[in-house]
Amino acid sequence: MPDVTSQLRELFARLPQEIPVHVFVDRSRSPESARLADDFIAAVTAITPKIAFHLHDGLDAAARRWNVDRTPTVLFAPERYSIRYLGLPLGEESRTF
Repeated sequence: MPDVTSQLRELFARLPQEIPVHVFVDRSRSPESARLADDFIAAVTAITPKIAFHLHDGLDAAARRWNVDRTPTVLFAPERYSIRYLGLPLGEESRTF
């Protein structure tokens, strides 16, 4: 069975450009979600440089700009697309990511 990390590296290597991903968490209200977001970002960053994460603590100016009103929320290339994931892509949900 092929190594999942190797498969993901190959998949991400085919991305035509860097993809910005904005992750909104609230460390004061949900430190566990923030820690899980940190772990997820670290895991993906170790696999590919083509995903550029931007971690936001709380509902900052970027959240207002893109109408984010709850945490955790993940936005995929919000300058180009309206793709929003409410929650964190963990466990089986990571397949969606």
